[in-house]
Amino acid sequence: WDRRGRDDHMANLDSSAVGDRVARDRWYLLSEVERLRARLSNPNTAIASTPFDEPAPAIVQLQRKFGLSPFERDLIVMCAGAVVSRELAAALPVPLTFSFAMTTLAEARLDAASPFGPLIANRLLAIEGNDVFSAPLRLDLRVLHFVLGIPSIEPSLAPLLRATRAEPYTRVAAQQQLASRIAAILATPALVQLTGGTPAERLACLDKDGMDA
Repeated sequence: WDRRGRDDHMANLDSSAVGDRVARDRWYLLSEVERLRARLSNPNTAIASTPFDEPAPAIVQLQRKFGLSPFERDLIVMCAGAVVSRELAAALPVPLTFSFAMTTLAEARLDAASPFGPLIANRLLAIEGNDVFSAPLRLDLRVLHFVLGIPSIEPSLAPLLRATRAEPYTRVAAQQQLASRIAAILATPALVQLTGGTPAERLACLDKDGMDA
C-alpha cells in the first residue's frame, strides 16, 4: 500500500462537517481506523464499531454490497488506515501482511485470503505474491477512494469517456414530459438509458432545468 498523500488526506478529515455526506464518510472511516489503532495498543480490549445513522457510511456500504465479514471489513480499514492515519501507520509492519492481520484483528478467518472470497475475487484487496501469509497486502486505489468519499471512476474506463456539452436546443412538449418522468424515476436509486434521437435531443431531456420542472 502507498503512504504517499497521507498528510493530504488527513488535512481533509474534519469531524465538524459530519453533516456533509463526503465528510461523514471520511470521519466514519477515521473513527474506525482509531478503533483498530486502540486495539493494536491494547489487544485485550474489545472496542465496538462506531454507531451510525442511515444512509450508511461508505465502508459499511462496501461491507453490505460484497457480503464482507467483520474481519474482512477491518482488513480494508487497516489498509486504508495505513494511508490516512499517522498513528496507525506507525503501529503497522512494513509491508502489511495477511499473517499480521490474522494475529491482530478480531474474528480472523483464513478463507478471507481465498481467491474465491469477496476480497480477492472482486479485486478489493490484492495479495502480491505466492505466499498468502507473508506477501504484502495492497488495497485497490478505487476502493480507497470510495471509502474516503473521493469521487473517482474505474481507471480502465477512463480512456473511453469524454466530457460533452449540450448544444442550445429548444425542448418540445414530449421531451419536457420525458424529462419529468426521468426526474421522478431518479428520485429513487435507478438507472435510466435513453435511446433514439440525436445526442443533442437526448441531452435536452436530461437538462437540469427541465428535470427540475
